[in-house]
Amino acid sequence: MERSVLILTYDDIRNANRADKPAGGDAEWLSKFAYYVEGTQLPPGAVKAVIIHPDDPQYGRMSCCVDEEGFRILKQRCGKLPPPDEFPKVKKQPSSRSASNPEGLYQIVVRRKIHLHGEWHPVAGWAMWDEMVPLTRWRRGPDGTRSEIEPYLDAVRFPHWAEKPITSLTRCAEMDAMRKAWPTVFGDLHRPEELDWMLAETEAETALAA
Repeated sequence: MERSVLILTYDDIRNANRADKPAGGDAEWLSKFAYYVEGTQLPPGAVKAVIIHPDDPQYGRMSCCVDEEGFRILKQRCGKLPPPDEFPKVKKQPSSRSASNPEGLYQIVVRRKIHLHGEWHPVAGWAMWDEMVPLTRWRRGPDGTRSEIEPYLDAVRFPHWAEKPITSLTRCAEMDAMRKAWPTVFGDLHRPEELDWMLAETEAETALAA
């Protein structure tokens, strides 16, 4: 059976280098990940690869995320940053309230500043709850087909979203702002919270197809 998700860390690269040849069909992903890690020039272990449909040559794709240490190092590469003028703006609306979103979170906006041509310019990053939260929306019906259900958050699988929803969504918004302000530094790197929704959907689809 094809895997839905493959997660690679620096340890996987190190173990593959010790062997004559990486096992299975992961050699190509390991090679791409190793090249990516080398380009970031971050400490070993600061970057992780999340590969969706790793066994499918057509639909498989890799996204990379950084941990807290890697994120701090990347921010330092941006030079001296001014302190934020304001706290992240948390937007709520009654229509967004649900069992998985009792506070009615709708959007969080984070503002940063970048210095260009002698002036500071504001850059805004945002994250929408409905786009980022890793909800399970489907299940297998009695006849074996996909059946839509009331979306729910798996608190065991994604405890940070259940316990600290504002913090998790703020991290997504902050990373969006940093990528916009310093694209050459942050590139297409993500925070782990930004990839959770993709993991939830991919794992659910694979379970339905089993």
